[in-house]
Amino acid sequence: MINFLSLAVPLAILMIYDRIIPNKSLPTLAVLIAGIAVVIGIDLVLRLTRLSLESRLTARLDHLARTRHVEALLSRKNPSRISMSLDDLLRSLSQSSPGLARKMLFIKNVADIPFAFAFLGMIGLIAGKLVLLPIGICLVFGIWAILLGMSHRKAIRTLRTSSAQKRDFVDRVFDSLAQIKILAVEIPLLNRLSRLYERQAFWFRNQKQYSMTIGNVYGLFSQIMIGGVVVAGSCAVLDGDLSHGGLAAFTLLAGRALEPMRSVYELAIGGGRNDRDAKSSARLGTDSFETLSGKADKRLFKQAPLIRAQCWTRDERDKTVLDIDLTIKSGETIAITSKSSQGKTALVHTLLGLRSYTGSVSFDKIVLGATNADEIRDQITVIGRAPQLPRGPMMDVLSCGMEDRYADVRYLCHLIGLDILVKRLPEGYSTLVGDDPTKLPEGLLQQVAIVRGLAANNKVIIVDDATLPLDARTELRFTQILKMLKKRATIIILSDRPSLTGISDRVLVVENTKIISRDQNEEPKKHSSEDV
Repeated sequence: MINFLSLAVPLAILMIYDRIIPNKSLPTLAVLIAGIAVVIGIDLVLRLTRLSLESRLTARLDHLARTRHVEALLSRKNPSRISMSLDDLLRSLSQSSPGLARKMLFIKNVADIPFAFAFLGMIGLIAGKLVLLPIGICLVFGIWAILLGMSHRKAIRTLRTSSAQKRDFVDRVFDSLAQIKILAVEIPLLNRLSRLYERQAFWFRNQKQYSMTIGNVYGLFSQIMIGGVVVAGSCAVLDGDLSHGGLAAFTLLAGRALEPMRSVYELAIGGGRNDRDAKSSARLGTDSFETLSGKADKRLFKQAPLIRAQCWTRDERDKTVLDIDLTIKSGETIAITSKSSQGKTALVHTLLGLRSYTGSVSFDKIVLGATNADEIRDQITVIGRAPQLPRGPMMDVLSCGMEDRYADVRYLCHLIGLDILVKRLPEGYSTLVGDDPTKLPEGLLQQVAIVRGLAANNKVIIVDDATLPLDARTELRFTQILKMLKKRATIIILSDRPSLTGISDRVLVVENTKIISRDQNEEPKKHSSEDV
């Protein structure tokens, strides 16, 4: 209706200029002027009504979508938000669905864009060849809008990615502060956080700049359109090819013809139904909802990856250099020993992308870099020397709040002997973990950390002296579990204990800044009573 009225008003102006004013028919002129005023008033009411309906409809559909996700969360046996931070939970429940936004944009463009051609067609009927001027301006603006929209979309997509990386990084850091202190990686983590904030700020400025640029570009083309139409139309009036009413209608229609072209810019940002980037944006918006309902399970490695590292790294504190030339076959289990823990720690930090290095580290065909280090670390299970667990009911801690892991969790608990210990607790698997570190034995908490890590079913497992808090029987059970996982995952064991090194396919030694192989039949050096 708004677009139809936009067509009707210039035609009424044309009638006034060419038919009423020359005849000095004042009553008819008054009626037409009053009619135009009524039409303009109706147009204003329709525009306000349209905005109100859009906001109400969008809010209603967003509410229904969020309700479905919350119902999915509450329908789980043990509802928990343990797999996402409270900030992410609130943001997920307050954001709009990207798919819904694209549908609303498509509906609006179906109603607007065809009228751009209607306006140009009406100009052709009134002004003849002069229609080529607004057509050319609209085409140039459309091309400029598409190019600017593509850059804007890239800035938005990169901003979302950088924001998500920053949130994930901060969540992991604050969930593992004790482990970070044990690993002594505070400085590289702070540098990484600084780079993430700098990257987010850069793309935020770019996104804002593009948002302001389109308004300035539209204003510029509007002025070019009106100025060009007035000049060309005035020349046509002087030549007798166009009447005064035709000039007025020509000017109004040309100004209105450019407005629907702004939808081209919105389409360039939002993308079409088959646009790959739009689908990617939709997935970014739905990932958190999938996490709410326990369905988010991304797999970077479908099978145990081949790990290859050819690099060297330097410890800035003691200036020691570690020359790494290592290839771990897919599904291979290796043990790495060292006279000091520094060499093993430097190696693991390099493989995890937590230490700067010169060279290359790759998992299958995926090269470790600053942009994908966080994603790769999410696919690696690291079981450390001390249990690092979030707060929550034990079953939610074990399964990361995902029901599809319950079966694996119960089976692993049975294998390692945790099931018997938990059943002796008054609240069983509902026992709160992380509330009071002294409430539960360290050995039990370490078993919880082991089961939690293995239940993720990651294809890369790093065991860093994880058996230190365990008794001999539990250590033997854990060793048997690792033997069951051989060939199904690439396992790296950092330990000197014979029970763990004995199940490995190869034993490597970090010695004199290099990694060398040790014969499996070679007996490890026995400790003296003084060392013990």
